[in-house]
Amino acid sequence: MRTTITIDNALLDEAKERATRGGKTLSGLIGDALRAELHGKPLHRPKPFRLVTFGRGGVRPGVNLERLGDLLVEEDNLRFVQQLGRTEPWRRHDSSRRKRPRVRASA
Repeated sequence: MRTTITIDNALLDEAKERATRGGKTLSGLIGDALRAELHGKPLHRPKPFRLVTFGRGGVRPGVNLERLGDLLVEEDNLRFVQQLGRTEPWRRHDSSRRKRPRVRASA
């Protein structure tokens, strides 16, 4: 069916480029996008993913994949410290751990 719609020029240019890269016509691309929107289907199906491991499998002891963000921050901090030429990462000053002067009792 032939119809007329109004589309923003920048969006139309982007759609034409995407259709060309995907080997589709503009009409085909718009039809796929409408179908996905109306039927709630994703535009692209992700390829199946299989995790390839070497050795005995699994993660190293002490590694929690749910805290991956924390691991990345820690790794970034270690790299930063290495670039500064230090051997240990910087630590926050903790006043509760401050060494207190020893007082000798005089007799």
